[in-house]
Amino acid sequence: MKNHGKLVICGLLAVLVVAAVCVTIILVTENEKTVAIGGGDSNVDTPGIGQGYFDAIVLEKHDDHIIVECTEGYQQEVVTGDKLSVSLNTISDEPVPTVQEGDRVRVLYIGELSQTENGMIKPQNIISLFLIDGDGGIGSFSLGQ
Repeated sequence: MKNHGKLVICGLLAVLVVAAVCVTIILVTENEKTVAIGGGDSNVDTPGIGQGYFDAIVLEKHDDHIIVECTEGYQQEVVTGDKLSVSLNTISDEPVPTVQEGDRVRVLYIGELSQTENGMIKPQNIISLFLIDGDGGIGSFSLGQ
């Protein structure tokens, strides 16, 4: 009977250890999914996916996109000096400002960052685009593209 009691206690301890390991694995997996989908820490196993924003100067203006150079990146994915191709088709209802070469802009994006054939970074989903005024704040803008 004594051996039976010891086996029961060992079995219960084993079940508790297995349960703790399973819960830990589930929590870590859920945390990784949350970070990869919605941003937060950009140091995930899937770099280039997240959300963020950066300030930039407009180098070129085209019909449906602009070429910019990052002047200040707020996530590790986009850093000062990076050249990016930014779509003027945003996913928000915010109006897109009319931008010209030399304008300072703030770009909000979500999703994957890819690289174009000429080496520029291209955020896949632009949330909003804002002009930055002389004081560094989000300035007023005129509508249109």
